Amino acid sequence: MPGRVLRFSPPKPQAKELELAFRVIRAFVARAWPAAKFVRLQIGCHEIEAFRMSHPGKVGARSLMHMGHKQGTICALAACNRLAPGYVTGLFLHEFGHLASSGGELEADAWVRDALGIRIQYKSDLDIEWVDEHTVVRIVKSVKRSEVNLRHNP
Repeated sequence: MPGRVLRFSPPKPQAKELELAFRVIRAFVARAWPAAKFVRLQIGCHEIEAFRMSHPGKVGARSLMHMGHKQGTICALAACNRLAPGYVTGLFLHEFGHLASSGGELEADAWVRDALGIRIQYKSDLDIEWVDEHTVVRIVKSVKRSEVNLRHNP
């Protein structure tokens, strides 16, 4: 239309590595909690961004993933793609722990410990969920390629 400027938003960067990590961890968790197969990932979340803006400092800065505002969905910031594998794995396991236990922070970590045999630790200045490299390798090696559905994200 004349006189009107059309704006085109650039496509959101696809965090392929984050998506793959989610799918591998989901397949691993589904062995102990079959409903995990139906959990979705949403990369980018206005609620996480709003929380970070309204909570300056450590509380907001450590908010990278969450669940609960969309049923059966874990939301993650695309910036998680830049985290080391131990943090990404710890964060995803913790969020799956919330969903599986229907509980709070302590219950989520307890579920991961009791159901999966993994102890989540809190590392860095921000106390971000973390698991050691041995655990990451164990998870990746235990999941078969056929368990990781690469075609779509249900």
